[in-house]
Amino acid sequence: MQESNAKRNTKHQTQPRNGRKPAQEDRREVAFRKHRDSTGGVLLILTIVFAVITLAITVQYNELKTEAEAVSANCAVYATGLEKEQARSEELDEFEVYTHTKKYIEEQAKSLGYVYDGEIIYRAEQ
Repeated sequence: MQESNAKRNTKHQTQPRNGRKPAQEDRREVAFRKHRDSTGGVLLILTIVFAVITLAITVQYNELKTEAEAVSANCAVYATGLEKEQARSEELDEFEVYTHTKKYIEEQAKSLGYVYDGEIIYRAEQ
């Protein structure tokens, strides 16, 4: 009777894969599951790190874009100021040329009270 029980037990045992004993099969499956589970954790960590780096890059990009817009606005203001200063510089150049003319010298002399020899000044009575 024990033989028949032994035969029954062998029939009900799982058949080993690849000719390995059941104990070896269980250890390999457990090791594979541990490896698979640890790989999932690593992938999760890598995904989180990637998301954080992407978020940091996006924030930096937006800050630089805002700064570039501010610099562009300042550039427009300075360009307008430069145009005004160039116009003023041209006016000053024209005035410098005018100050070297005889007409300007006569106007300044008359304003100081100088007259040509033989010139008579008539003033209106008040």
